[in-house]
Amino acid sequence: MTLELEMTHEEALEGKQSLPITNKSGRAFYNRRFRLWKKRGVNAVFNSSFTLHIKNQTSTAGEGLAFVLTDSTGVPVNSDGQWLGIVNATTNGISQANIVAIEFDTRKSYPQDLDGNHVGLDINSICSIKQVSLNSYGVNLSTGTIVTVHVQYDGKNITVSVGHNAENLDLVLSYPIDLSEFLPQKVFVGFTASTGIYTQINCVKSWEFNGSDFDEGLKFWVWIVVAAAVVVLSREAPPPQVPIERPSFVWPAMPPSFNGSDYSITGSQLTPFSDISAR
Repeated sequence: MTLELEMTHEEALEGKQSLPITNKSGRAFYNRRFRLWKKRGVNAVFNSSFTLHIKNQTSTAGEGLAFVLTDSTGVPVNSDGQWLGIVNATTNGISQANIVAIEFDTRKSYPQDLDGNHVGLDINSICSIKQVSLNSYGVNLSTGTIVTVHVQYDGKNITVSVGHNAENLDLVLSYPIDLSEFLPQKVFVGFTASTGIYTQINCVKSWEFNGSDFDEGLKFWVWIVVAAAVVVLSREAPPPQVPIERPSFVWPAMPPSFNGSDYSITGSQLTPFSDISAR
């Protein structure tokens, strides 16, 4: 199959060639919508596994990233810092935001945050309806160690398991939820991230999404590196050293799951790489 990703960041609409990674937000999505429900209460199911490599680049950690389902790939204006690229001060808490997120928060920058090392379930808001500190599970998100995450939705409940060993994950969050009450039938699936005054590398080293929607089976592997508004697609390379300014997008190599030539995007220049769309 072909790889189809869509990347957006706050400067995408301004046409800038490079950007500082402070006070920025970005999104990376699979650009085909997933049909989440057929009618109210009749939902699809999905499993998603990904590995995170988060490393602070300043004295303390930056803000964090989130696994999201939403109706739009566009980045909300001013969604940097505590907003994690999910919402902004205007859309926070309103149903029109149409977004459900599993946040991996690495900084206590919102009054309701438990601490600077937690997982939370967000519905149209960064004020989590449920959040769990990872301190008691021996996991520190922002130390640069590899963290494996498994998210499962059975149509009635969503669960999040986290750990350093993919074969031995701890169930850290479970919540009964009917996603059809909060999201449209078809959604984009992907990640959002942000930085504030403090910065960090938000790296998603591998990602698998296995969903059985009502239109067709959907299964794909994606290798992504996300550094706030900077996105890098590569093999099992470590997170890049991100300077204060760098190209908006860099795609150095094709992941091992796909066939074809090696193409790249540097700055605003796009060259063919399967079926990538970016803006």
